[in-house]
Amino acid sequence: MPLDSVARRYADRLFQNSFEEILSRQQTELANVRADHVKRGSVMSGDYVAEHGRVYLDQIRQVGEVRANSLVKAYERARLPFDDTALHRDQVRDYGVLPSEAAQRGVCDRAGGEPNFPWSRSC
Repeated sequence: MPLDSVARRYADRLFQNSFEEILSRQQTELANVRADHVKRGSVMSGDYVAEHGRVYLDQIRQVGEVRANSLVKAYERARLPFDDTALHRDQVRDYGVLPSEAAQRGVCDRAGGEPNFPWSRSC
């Protein structure tokens, strides 16, 4: 059973609050990376670019986790079962893809083939 509009707004509000915190931390972390590399004189180095990439990838992981957690909390609050049907419905609605399609688009870690999203069981 899908979330009603009240539960959906609750999930969206939880997500938005956490998302703003993630963005704030990301800005601080990027400033720290920049300051560290400026101090070392390596702003144009590959390490600098790699560190920036790590910060952005970490943000993507955190946003996915926060979205999943906000949906789970909304389902719990609404006392609705959060089963595979609900999981897939919300993934399609929120991201436009199922886990198997995400794998085809490169969402999975290529080294181990494991999904990067905690709510995905397999790629």
